[in-house]
Amino acid sequence: MGVATFRTLLDELDALRASDTPDGDKVVAALAELKHHRPSLPTRDDLVRLFANCNWALEHFAEARIEIPPGPGWRAHWICVELIERTVTDEAARHRSFMNTSVARHLAFGLMHGDKPPKPAPPLPHVPLDLEEATALAAPYLARLEAGIAKAPYSHLKLSWDVLKRPVTPFDTVFENWLADLDARGIGTGNSLHALTVSQALAQIADGGRQVLSWETVEAEILPKLDDPHPMIAACAGKLLGATYSDGAERLRGKGAKSLAQMLEHLTGLQSCRRAAAGGFVAGFDEFGIFLEEAGKDFDLDGWVLAILAHPMGEPYVPGAQAFWFYLHEYYWRDVDFMHRLLDAGHDWVAYMCATEGAELALVRPVLERIVAESSAELAKGAKAFIARAEASA
Repeated sequence: MGVATFRTLLDELDALRASDTPDGDKVVAALAELKHHRPSLPTRDDLVRLFANCNWALEHFAEARIEIPPGPGWRAHWICVELIERTVTDEAARHRSFMNTSVARHLAFGLMHGDKPPKPAPPLPHVPLDLEEATALAAPYLARLEAGIAKAPYSHLKLSWDVLKRPVTPFDTVFENWLADLDARGIGTGNSLHALTVSQALAQIADGGRQVLSWETVEAEILPKLDDPHPMIAACAGKLLGATYSDGAERLRGKGAKSLAQMLEHLTGLQSCRRAAAGGFVAGFDEFGIFLEEAGKDFDLDGWVLAILAHPMGEPYVPGAQAFWFYLHEYYWRDVDFMHRLLDAGHDWVAYMCATEGAELALVRPVLERIVAESSAELAKGAKAFIARAEASA
């Protein structure tokens, strides 16, 4: 039933695409249904038609993705993105690993009290295309990604990370070739493939367990990567270092090791990607950010945060580690005095994110009113809208 419905929806989209004046609402509705009925093992013809319709819709709704407020075209744009990106990655990889473990446990120990037999894991993805066919099929979407790099040099890294981490043959090779070509032409950062390879290795080590490291190894191999000019490498190196310091008494060996406070001070001296490395460090130390609360007990945490933010390079989104600002808006959401310090230092966007995280309006109104009066038009508009919503719901 699902496959038949999927192909019927493709027929509908083919007809809409052929129309001189396609009905936008019908396109959106068909795409929404298409997402729910996509087969786990599509045929070659399914894939060709899926990509053709998604690429057409992305072009048709090219301007809709920036609609404010978001409309149907915005929804259609992101459904197409999801459909294509689900096709080029093994999205079930993590779930499959968990399910396989459940099956193995059942085979080894039988059913525990109240347990139900585990469901079989999702099948491994199969793409019935050779490399040349997959390259041609992906080309329009990759061209769209490349066009976006001019405004956002790191924007292609999230999908590339997912493709290389959860590969689907032959799309993994398609992406490796595309990234190598971008690097050869100096597009984006000029070293995307190398940065992805190194960053994924660092993240894997960080996630891999409680390995013991000598301070000599940390000093020689990890600390230099904190100041790598690529923010993804710096962030993932920070994550590895943070994971090491989360249990430093057991995981660090050798004389001369920096204390946690000394390492935090070390981060404030980084010259390349200070914020990215700090965000990675917090992510590795404690993915929920409780580290900030613990560190603040015997440490000038506010001063450290401002020193990290003082670096002129912002925080482009990079995969592999959480952004520094994310932990700040989770930690300082009720600290109005610190929000004012952020505004004094020119970190208006971070202050805005803290103020709109959820505290009652009476508490954060002075900060929001200052943002309305002093910050950019975009932030002022957001602050006004937050005040209006809070007043309406009071």
